[in-house]
Amino acid sequence: MNALIKNTVICLPQNQDTKRILYVSQGNDLIVSIPMRGRRCSPGISSHCEWSSMLENGDLEIINDPTLDLPFSHALTDGMISRKEKAWTTIEPLVKDIPAIFESRYRNNKISIRAVETNCHVDSIRDWLCEYWQMGCTPSALFGKRNNCGAPGKIKPSRAKTLITPEGDTTVEVKRGAPRSKTPGIGMNISEEHRNIIRVATNLFYKKNKKATLKLAYLKMIHHYYRDKITIDSKGKISITHPDEIPTYQQFIYWYKKQNEEYDVVIARKGRTYFEKTLRPLLGNSTFESIGPGYRYQIDATIADVYLVSRIDRNTIVGRPVFYVVIDVWSRLIVGLYIGLEQASWATAMMAIHNVTLNKVEFCRQFDIEIDPDEWPNTPLASVLLGDRGELLSKQADRLAEVLDVENTPPYRADWKGIVERQFRLLPAKFAADVKGYVEKDFVQRTGPDYRLDASLTLHEFTKIAIHCILEHNTTPINGYPLENSMVAQEIPAIPSHLWKWGSRNRMGALVRHSENKLIFALLPTAEVSVTANGISFLGRNYYSAEVHQRNWFTKARGKGRFKVTISYHPHNLNNIYLHDPAYRDNFTVCTLISTNTSDLCLYVEEVLANAAKARKTNTKMAYDVLGRQLTHQKAIEDIARTANDEKTEIGEPTQSKKDRISNIRSYRLIEKAINRITNYRTGFGIPMPKSAYTRQTAVEPQLVDRYARVPIFADNED
Repeated sequence: MNALIKNTVICLPQNQDTKRILYVSQGNDLIVSIPMRGRRCSPGISSHCEWSSMLENGDLEIINDPTLDLPFSHALTDGMISRKEKAWTTIEPLVKDIPAIFESRYRNNKISIRAVETNCHVDSIRDWLCEYWQMGCTPSALFGKRNNCGAPGKIKPSRAKTLITPEGDTTVEVKRGAPRSKTPGIGMNISEEHRNIIRVATNLFYKKNKKATLKLAYLKMIHHYYRDKITIDSKGKISITHPDEIPTYQQFIYWYKKQNEEYDVVIARKGRTYFEKTLRPLLGNSTFESIGPGYRYQIDATIADVYLVSRIDRNTIVGRPVFYVVIDVWSRLIVGLYIGLEQASWATAMMAIHNVTLNKVEFCRQFDIEIDPDEWPNTPLASVLLGDRGELLSKQADRLAEVLDVENTPPYRADWKGIVERQFRLLPAKFAADVKGYVEKDFVQRTGPDYRLDASLTLHEFTKIAIHCILEHNTTPINGYPLENSMVAQEIPAIPSHLWKWGSRNRMGALVRHSENKLIFALLPTAEVSVTANGISFLGRNYYSAEVHQRNWFTKARGKGRFKVTISYHPHNLNNIYLHDPAYRDNFTVCTLISTNTSDLCLYVEEVLANAAKARKTNTKMAYDVLGRQLTHQKAIEDIARTANDEKTEIGEPTQSKKDRISNIRSYRLIEKAINRITNYRTGFGIPMPKSAYTRQTAVEPQLVDRYARVPIFADNED
């Protein structure tokens, strides 16, 4: 195949001269070309045979077209459109007169005639012809080379002018920008010296002082670096003597933003840990880390914000329980829990992990809760268990690592296991309004109520409430869950129990990743989209580019709110979108879809919109069923709380003083803990404890032991 065809761009390696082929004769004996650089260049004629030989010998190279002709309508001004229409109307008859127009004498004659006909200057027609040929022989080349205008991003040099005065000629610097209309004086240009002062002042007075504001940094800059422009009288009052030689606050802010990235400022003022937790781009989803249900679990513990009482004597406050939750990353199903009075440790974490493997129907039945197997499916141990740098970093965890992969988050990075962390905020909200003894935010305030005295729930009752909350979670739709297209097609709602059941049948294999295909740039439809902390959002899907990440756009969107940008997209393939460069209309940045699901790839725009509408409709269908289940669990919570309150009321007011009840909480907790350990073993919560532990736990004050003397469990300890 002949490589030397029309519109091919060639380069001579000796002098790096580039030319565009405009015409190849029918006999393949002559080639007409024009230099790519230069103004008012004329076409030249060369031998086809000579160029072919040079191409074979390496003296001639074919290169990619350095010009990119993509006339986006949104980037064209009225002046550009008017120029293109006028230029094309003028030169259209000339460029179609091929090959005669390439002969110089004939071309000059035709240009002169056309100049008279259109009332245009001859040089303008020559310029338009040169642009047309150099830029790819398309009418869109006549929009004009506006990319070279304005020098975007470059510092504009100052200009000087000469003033003629009676004392002589004086050269002064011209103030850039519009003249002042309100503030007195002329103002000053910010030179390199002033820019250095602003940079040093922001580093010294703003970045290194977390409490400082930019206004304070500006005032300190004037006081330290512009002392000769101010005066201080005997009373300490400061006056500005040379206002036109001091940067204004607006100039200070402008150059502060010009010289500093928000990323660097936040890290300098608040540290990298704060940035990673608060402002880092949210470009991923925990669901993408798991190939299916049962692959990756997250585990964490917290101290519940509720005080409990002893099951033997409800007037005895035993403290706040430790609440463990184990959750499946892929389906969001809570697969295990543990609630006890022991502190968070490897032993309590092991109880929560053990609870994962229990038969949930039998487990709930021990708490007088009847459920269907689909409400809380039985689950195996996961392949990967993610925890924090606590229980799973102990030596005992080495044994667990022989069965599954144990992962730990970095220090102070709870956001790495955000799925389970979020549950500690959502689950208490389901019972906080109905439970006595729940700790509010005003607990530490002076004159605030003491919620410990209102406690009425036992550990067993609180566990029942927690089970109802978990059952509600497992059967309630999840907002924002990334449903796969196959799920939407099968009308699978974003409910953890449904997702687990569906995933157990369809997502137990290895995760397949497809490499990205190379795309050919073409004229594509455009759209305005939003840059968010999760990526570039288009049609409810997020896209990412390393180049955009380097510009800190996602950080800016998270810190200051989303903003609009313009993209191009292929209506029949939304794997990639093409972000327009705000400074140069001919530049692109390819952004890739953030998804590991193969069903999300190669979709039409209509398919994406239809899937989104169908997903919303599927969740809406079950709205009343979900509402009924929520009401059922809520009623159960209310009944448990009411029964606990009634039982406490029947006992009557405690004979002890408030001080005695509160001061002995630790001792009561030890006794209650010993009872609960044996009860947990019988109910399937935990593992047996040595008898020696009972003796240690009951070694408390004699008057406290007397109160529990009627409990059979302690009679068994004596033998």
